[in-house]
Amino acid sequence: MVIVNGKAVRSCITKVSTLEGADIISIEGLGTPENPHLLQEAFVLAGAVQCGFCTPGMIMAAKVLLDQNPDPDAAAIKRALARNLCRCTGYKKIIEAIQLAGRFMRGETTPAEVRAKISKKMLGVSHPRPTAMIKACGVAQFNEDIIMPKYTLELAVTRSTQHHALIKSIDTSVAAKMPGVIGVMTEEDVKGTNRIRVALPDQPVLCEDKSD
Repeated sequence: MVIVNGKAVRSCITKVSTLEGADIISIEGLGTPENPHLLQEAFVLAGAVQCGFCTPGMIMAAKVLLDQNPDPDAAAIKRALARNLCRCTGYKKIIEAIQLAGRFMRGETTPAEVRAKISKKMLGVSHPRPTAMIKACGVAQFNEDIIMPKYTLELAVTRSTQHHALIKSIDTSVAAKMPGVIGVMTEEDVKGTNRIRVALPDQPVLCEDKSD
C-alpha cells in the first residue's frame, strides 16, 4: 500500500505506466526510526506492531484517512482498512493506534507524554516491542529480504509418512549418497538433550522412538 496523489493504492496491482508525474509516498518516505512520523510513533506506543508484515500498509492507509478526517471513529477506520489484512489478528490495537495518532495530530497529547506514562511502570502496562519501530518504518528485514551467501547450506526436513509409528531404525545411507548432500542428521546427532521444552516438556527436536 502506497499513497498516490493523496489516495491509498495497492502498488502490487498498479501499472508503473500510469504513474507518470504522480506524487508517490511509500512507508520509507513517511518517516525513519530516528525521525518517525506521528502515525509510526502511535503504532509503536499502542502495541499495534506484531509480526510487522502488514504494518506499512496499515500505516499508509491510515495516513490517507487522517489527512481527510483527523478524528475518525472506529467505523471509519475499519472502512479505511478494508483492503488491509492482519494475520496476527491485531485489529483492536491497530484501531487504537490510529485513534492515538489522531490525538497526536490534534495536539491533545504527544508521544513523549505517552512514553512517560509507560516508562514509569514495570508491571501492568504493555511496553513497545524492541523491533516495533523498524517494522513501522518499513526497514525491518523479513526472510525474503535476506540474501544468503553463495554456497550456504540448505536444511531440508524429511517428515514421516506415518503418524505415531514406532521407529525401529532409520537408514540414511541412500540419502547421504545423493548429489549435493553434505550430511544427514537424526536425533542421535543432537547435542545434549533432544528436547525443545518450550510448549511441552516432552517435545523432541527430532523424532527418536515415535514419529509425529
